[in-house]
Amino acid sequence: MSDQGTGNSRPTAQDIACRLLAFSRIRRKVFEPYGMTVNDIAWQLLLALFVAQERRRRVDIYRLCDDVPVPKTVSVRWLRALRSSGMIDYDDRSAGLSALVRLTPAAEDSLRDLIEA
Repeated sequence: MSDQGTGNSRPTAQDIACRLLAFSRIRRKVFEPYGMTVNDIAWQLLLALFVAQERRRRVDIYRLCDDVPVPKTVSVRWLRALRSSGMIDYDDRSAGLSALVRLTPAAEDSLRDLIEA
């Protein structure tokens, strides 16, 4: 099926699947230096943080966990793993779930490079 007036055809399901696979390979390479595999939960958390930071919004752990359709306990475990890997930063010792969380500058640059790839 062609887009009207542009002469461009819509990508097929196969084309989209190929692009998704290529994106997955690139994503794996980008996050390899952090020593962890980024699954869908971690990916959603990272993207939500990226969008918040791009919009100059501060986000706390509680609100960030609301952005991912899994129990908060699962999201918090992933946030701890992301913090251990050096991808995000927060201090939950005194603030708990209200602690502000942010991408580290290196992780933010990695995400930007990946998204723009």
